[in-house]
Amino acid sequence: SKGITLQDLISPKTYDPNDISTTCYAPLAVSDANGDGIVQTNEYVTFVSSLSDGYYNVTTFDALPFVVKINFVYLTCLCNYNGGGDGCCAGENGGLFVSGAGAGEVPTEEEQIYLETVCGDTQGSIDYAIEQETVGGPTSSPVIVPTVSPVTGPTVSPLATPTKTPIF
Repeated sequence: SKGITLQDLISPKTYDPNDISTTCYAPLAVSDANGDGIVQTNEYVTFVSSLSDGYYNVTTFDALPFVVKINFVYLTCLCNYNGGGDGCCAGENGGLFVSGAGAGEVPTEEEQIYLETVCGDTQGSIDYAIEQETVGGPTSSPVIVPTVSPVTGPTVSPLATPTKTPIF
């Protein structure tokens, strides 16, 4: 067994902020299978599969790791801060907006900020989920047997006679 390398922890990381159109905008736009401009839970699994380079190639939202699902909910509800109003992130209204991410589209400044957040946070949640799986998260239960202390008994203190004569 070679163990886990640093490269294992940073792979797959397909999102590259220096090439955001190819590494994130395109996969996000393609994930909008029905073309309604919103990536919903059933389409989000395709986006996650793309950004994870197939690591999370699942067919249902429920099969995704918890942190990746929470990321979707968080990103979906950003609409509340962009004038979406009450209920913009609930039910069928909820999803990731793809406006500005399509082929040939140039995002507005607001769309670019939003899309960079979607890309960066989704990649971050994927990377975190993979790290927890490969490195291991918390143990499922506490240790039952306490560890043995390295000290076998109390030290004798002070010594009966000095080991050196003090210097005055």
